[in-house]
Amino acid sequence: MNVVDTFLAPNMVWRITHRFKELEGEDKRFVNPAVKDLYINLAMQSIQFRVDRSGAELTAESKTYMKPTASFFDFKKPFLIVMKKRDCPRPFFVMWVDNAELLQRK
Repeated sequence: MNVVDTFLAPNMVWRITHRFKELEGEDKRFVNPAVKDLYINLAMQSIQFRVDRSGAELTAESKTYMKPTASFFDFKKPFLIVMKKRDCPRPFFVMWVDNAELLQRK
């Protein structure tokens, strides 16, 4: 007797872009002395997700534009990712990235 398992995966493809307006504005300047005169002019995140019977793929991108001077943040050194829901005191995801294998070159 042969038993064959079948996995019926839903086919999903979506892209969500969210702008974090609550982080933006001249009234929300940084408190760190090294960047105290800067504020976030635009904070945005895009997530693209695909899943089907062949597997899944997730791509996420975030953009932050600073003012009054243009700043460029280059993640060539290790960095920390912290994700939390707006109304929750604790993050649901924290990751220290210090391994180039985890990064994707565009």
